[in-house]
Amino acid sequence: MRKPYASFEEIDFDLKRLNLQAQINKEEVKLSLHKAKEKVTPSRLFGSFLESLTSSAFLFQLLAPIASYCIDKIRSSVDRKSKKK
Repeated sequence: MRKPYASFEEIDFDLKRLNLQAQINKEEVKLSLHKAKEKVTPSRLFGSFLESLTSSAFLFQLLAPIASYCIDKIRSSVDRKSKKK
């Protein structure tokens, strides 16, 4: 809802305030863009890529024995079932 203005001074004051707020918002967008550009550099992207590879390798090393154990259990179960028939 619009507020009723009693004078042109009130209108001018609100216009100046809104103009200043718009300028602040523009500067905040510029700052955010600058920060994003700093974060997205080739060296940081490559570093993140290497981190994900090492994390994946670590995860693989952790899960490989578990997967092997599960596969062996399934094979032995299938072998037992096939021998019963």
